[in-house]
Amino acid sequence: LDDAFHELLQRARGEGSIDETVKLRDAARFLTTTFQAINIAALAGRSRRELRAIVRQALDTLQGPA
Repeated sequence: LDDAFHELLQRARGEGSIDETVKLRDAARFLTTTFQAINIAALAGRSRRELRAIVRQALDTLQGPA
């Protein structure tokens, strides 16, 4: 899963969606861990709204410093 996220992040960086300061391998591991946590949160009963907010927050971190 880390490798799949890494490939997607490389593609996104090539398209200009990921800031150059973001370390892609670290970001891939972060996304894998977040993905796993979202699965646990869903099983624990979090609402779709709450899960989407977690996803948005995770993706926002990939944009780098403002």
